[in-house]
Amino acid sequence: MTRTASYCQRKARTITPFYSEASQFCALDPNSVESSCKGDSGGPGIAMRPDGTPVQLGIISLGRPNCSLASPEIMARVERVSPWVTSWINAVEAGAPAPPVAAPPPIRLPRLTFRAAGYLINVALTGTFGNRWSRGKSKDARCERIGREKIKCNIFWYYDRRVYTGGITIYFSLPREGEIWNYTFRIKRYNAYCWVYSPSLRRCRSVLFYR
Repeated sequence: MTRTASYCQRKARTITPFYSEASQFCALDPNSVESSCKGDSGGPGIAMRPDGTPVQLGIISLGRPNCSLASPEIMARVERVSPWVTSWINAVEAGAPAPPVAAPPPIRLPRLTFRAAGYLINVALTGTFGNRWSRGKSKDARCERIGREKIKCNIFWYYDRRVYTGGITIYFSLPREGEIWNYTFRIKRYNAYCWVYSPSLRRCRSVLFYR
C-alpha cells in the first residue's frame, strides 16, 4: 500500500536526504515475503487493480540497505516520466521528433550530520563484517568533520577474541548506481591477547580490511 507523504519523508531521512512528494512516493506491503534490493533500481513497481490486473505505479529507486521488509520502498512516480518515455518511444520507433533534453541544475549535496554518519557507519560495517560488527562489544567511534559532506571516525570494537581497529570515512557524493553516500575504511584485526599484553603492536600479526 502507498503511504502518506509525511510518513515517506520521515522514513526517507534515514536513507536519503532527498525526497520530493511531487516526484516520489513510498509503498509498504505488510503481506510481502520479499523486497526489492540492490540491483533492482529502475525496475517496475507493480500494484494490482481491484479487478486483479497489474498496473505500474512507480519505478524502483531505493530502500533500506539491508532490504528490510519492514521498511518502505521509495519509487519515482510513473506519471512524471511517462510522457517523456512515450516521446522517446515515438521518436525511436515512429520517427517522431526527439524530445528536448534539458541539462539538470547543479546539485548541492546536503551537510552530513554526525547522527547520519553514525547510522551509515553501522550500515557499512554490518554489510562488510556481518555478525563480527553487529554482535561486537566495546564499540567506540571518535569522529571529526573533515568537510561539509564528509566525516572521518577512528573505530574500535571487540568480537570473538579479536580486536578490530582503524578508520572509516563516510561521505555524500553525487548519485552513482543508486547511492548518494559512500565510504572508505582501513581496519586491522588483531588477536586480543596480543593486543593487550604485547609491548608493541608490531609484534602482533594482523589482518587488514580495506575499501
